[in-house]
Amino acid sequence: MSSLDRGIHRSAEEHTPGEYTPKAGNAPLALPYSDDFEYAGYPTENVNGVDMTYLERRGGTPRYTADQNGAFEVVGSGDGKHGNVLQQRIHADNRGYTWNVWGDGSQNRLSTATPATILGDHTWADYRASIDVRFDPDVRNPALPNFAGLGVRQVVTQGSDLAAYALRLSPTGAWQLRKLDTVVASGIITDFDPATWHRISLEAKENQLTAAVDGSELTTWTDSAPNTVMAGRIALTSGYYQNTWDNLSVVPVEGHAWRSDKLDDTARDIAYTGAAQFQQSGFANYNRTLHVLSQGATLTAPFQGTGLNIFGATARATLDVAVDGAPAQRITVGATGTRQTSYWLRGLTPGPHTLTVTVVSGTFTIDGIDVLTGPEWGLVGCQRSARPEMWRRYSPGDMPVWRLKTTPCTPRPRTTYGGWSRTPASWHPRTRSTGDDEEQQPDAENGAGAAVPRTQDRARRARGPTAGARNPPAEEQVLDRRPDRVAAAADLDSAAAHASVLHPADVLPHASA
Repeated sequence: MSSLDRGIHRSAEEHTPGEYTPKAGNAPLALPYSDDFEYAGYPTENVNGVDMTYLERRGGTPRYTADQNGAFEVVGSGDGKHGNVLQQRIHADNRGYTWNVWGDGSQNRLSTATPATILGDHTWADYRASIDVRFDPDVRNPALPNFAGLGVRQVVTQGSDLAAYALRLSPTGAWQLRKLDTVVASGIITDFDPATWHRISLEAKENQLTAAVDGSELTTWTDSAPNTVMAGRIALTSGYYQNTWDNLSVVPVEGHAWRSDKLDDTARDIAYTGAAQFQQSGFANYNRTLHVLSQGATLTAPFQGTGLNIFGATARATLDVAVDGAPAQRITVGATGTRQTSYWLRGLTPGPHTLTVTVVSGTFTIDGIDVLTGPEWGLVGCQRSARPEMWRRYSPGDMPVWRLKTTPCTPRPRTTYGGWSRTPASWHPRTRSTGDDEEQQPDAENGAGAAVPRTQDRARRARGPTAGARNPPAEEQVLDRRPDRVAAAADLDSAAAHASVLHPADVLPHASA
């Protein structure tokens, strides 16, 4: 670009507006998504006189991954069933040295950072990630533990898991469910064979995490802390071993929103009044900006969707929150870390809404808002009130869990396999965990909670489809879908359509004869 007539060398040409406008659209990676690492549909191309496959042109680099540590490359497995696989290539004998650039400048320390790669979009909300894994049989250094990890809701690179929540599996059959590198549940799988392939799965549904191996649920854990993470990518982690992965799939959780839109704290539609201060911040914050609200300050945010998450590192604060002019509810939030969720809301009618937050005491910091844009429940025939009365339950120090009451209705639940239950379902939203043994169920009239033993709730889930519903084929009853089934789901009119149906397990606890 030059202010001279034709530039310094008289070679500049006049710019035509729009000439370099990118052709690619700005949209999140859509779900369902799958990768078998074969890339059979990509043609061979001639590069400088040499015919090269898609993987040869890329030097074995898979699609859409971003290695943070280690090296994840596509290689041939020698196994006719699996073909190409994703392998972590750095092991005890070839790991590099680190440069302590911010410390003493040393360059002679072997790397200990967990090999990890990430994939996906930071707008992904509720989804289930699954992948096959096989462990490296060679133990080159017994001092280095071996494991394969699958993480969900990765937003910023932090800790050894990178993702906010992760399932780790070791060759001994020992497993851990982790939040921000802290073990929240663990166990050992009996008769575990480390020499064969295993399928690991981690589902994130609101603040509930469900881990499974080979289709068997290991645990379901509810994050009731004040610093949940409600959206983000997936992550694969490994010890310093040549572990291999195959048949990755990421699918929406039936009946829940799989994606969100990011609304920055500086968005033109967000209005601030009172003591609200703009701050330029570090790269870990969304768009490197924050707003800090002191006592009496208010933010008003119009949005269009079915729910939202307010995120950002904030101190503990007391807020009055109102939606669509309904009476404000007083809650306590924080403390939270970078890109963690301080407040979240679900169950709104699809369409325009207005959020109003007023700081009652303390200092509240907002980095941005995730606006959920997909269906939440997939229930048909139930008209939700546009301005329902809110109800909530939270214990001191716990994450506020908000739900919206709906108008009385008897919707028919739709199943993932396309059938409709002939029996109406009585639907009432509910909070998740209130302790180790109970769940809180709101009263249909006033929202008052009644404790229901979790074992009783699980028993109801285990009873099977509602009477009259068409039973799915046996292969569709497993926890994880294989890539061909994920690919088939992609043939739906849209990923949102796939996300709009309910799994029977999500409906049955509320079904009535």
